[in-house]
This record gives sequence, structure tokens and C-alpha cells, in this order.
Amino acid sequence: MWLLKGTGSAPLLHRMADVLAANLPRARVSEMPTGHGPHLVSTDRFLDELARFQAEAGGAGVRPGEQ
Repeated sequence: MWLLKGTGSAPLLHRMADVLAANLPRARVSEMPTGHGPHLVSTDRFLDELARFQAEAGGAGVRPGEQ
């Protein structure tokens, strides 16, 4: 499971992601220097992180449009 948080997200959301990561096997947490909604604010970096997660998880790891 991939958990993504933005540095500007509410502290409660950070704690929730950290607790989930501590209790879910193979969970991965990424933090991006944005507010809540890093996939909207920093789309390119989000897609890079998503591709990296997919590759590590055994998926294709291909960004949309790069097939």
C-alpha cells in the first residue's frame, strides 16, 4: 500500500498515514512538499512517485502516455 501525504496537510492526516504504515505490511509512505492534494499541485512528481511504487510492487511502473 502506498500512503501519500503533503507537508502542508493537517497533522491529523500525517498521524493517520504514519499509524497505517506502522500497522500494514509492506506499506510505503511518501511525503511531497505540497499541501493537501499533492497529485493536483505537483502532478509530475506524483506520477514519478506512483511509477516508482508500482515498479517496487511488481507492477509496470509506466507513467500514463509512455507506453
